[in-house]
Amino acid sequence: MITDREYAIKKIVATWKDESGNIFVIPPCGNCRQLMREIHEENLEETEVVLDKNKSVKLKDLLPYYDWRQKQA
Repeated sequence: MITDREYAIKKIVATWKDESGNIFVIPPCGNCRQLMREIHEENLEETEVVLDKNKSVKLKDLLPYYDWRQKQA
């Protein structure tokens, strides 16, 4: 994706397969979450992260303190 100069992510799902071949949907790791956030500003609000068959959240919901750069009063 990145090598083709594509940075905006609409929807993403991470998977893991155990030794028996069972496939699980898992949240992306912290490094992957941070990379998605840094490569395109809109990913924070626009990227849908699939957590299981019936649940997905926005990337910002998986990044604690994503808005730490706000100006203090």
